[in-house]
Amino acid sequence: MRSRYVALDGDRFHYFGWGESGPTVVLVHATGFHGYVWKPIAQGFGRDHRVLALDQRGHGNSPKPQHGYTWDVFGTDLSRFLTALKLSRVTAVGHSAGATAIALCAAAHPELIARAVLIDPVLFPRGTNAAGATPNPLAQRARKRRMVWESRTALFQSYRVRPPFETWTEDVLRAYIEKGTRRRAEGHIELKCPGSIEAQIYEMAPQLDGFEVLSHVDAPTLLIRGAESATFPEGSAARALSLLRHGSLQVIADTTHFVPMERPDAVEHAVRAFLDAGEGQRGR
Repeated sequence: MRSRYVALDGDRFHYFGWGESGPTVVLVHATGFHGYVWKPIAQGFGRDHRVLALDQRGHGNSPKPQHGYTWDVFGTDLSRFLTALKLSRVTAVGHSAGATAIALCAAAHPELIARAVLIDPVLFPRGTNAAGATPNPLAQRARKRRMVWESRTALFQSYRVRPPFETWTEDVLRAYIEKGTRRRAEGHIELKCPGSIEAQIYEMAPQLDGFEVLSHVDAPTLLIRGAESATFPEGSAARALSLLRHGSLQVIADTTHFVPMERPDAVEHAVRAFLDAGEGQRGR
């Protein structure tokens, strides 16, 4: 694993890398997380791909401005990231808001993304309440989140038995804690993603018509849905699939919205099958 930075219009964005050769796979995390949370999936693809996992703005070791977390900016950041690294025609895999960022990038810059995998994307239809019009429970919880802990061990023991972390594999939870915290001067550890920033992202979500964005995505796209997900229910998945020009859907059993954290093996298998199918169609 490599830890690196890239300059994007004066800001230094952080990303992780696995593998040195092969086709490029770019991984984009959900709100509140960071690139290293993809560790099991990235290690799997790193055997025969070049894998890059971006820390999105406000997360991990990337810049954390106080404001400006409209969802379109995450799509713009992704396009700037790919352009700065002179990448094009990549396979992009995103989870939750990270999936929505990929859809935005693919719709605006079709030359950058050859194939997209959107895992339980967050999609709001046109006409949803404007940002801040009604209280957002996710934002309220984020603002109240405990940020400082005695140790990473204490944080792990607490999160291991509480939702949503209780369903994650142990290695994903440890990866989240390892790179998602920093040590303070007095020896305690602190979460890197401020609750105030996470709350802003949740509150800004309804400003974007995610379904409209999907209608402009031309790249072959695999939708992955957690069978028990309330964030991306069956009706939303069916509508999203109908809007995609080249779309397919896979449902992973016994998973919630946090599919990559619960079944990283199933996600890697689904993405590889999707890529293999694309290679087969191109060869005919």
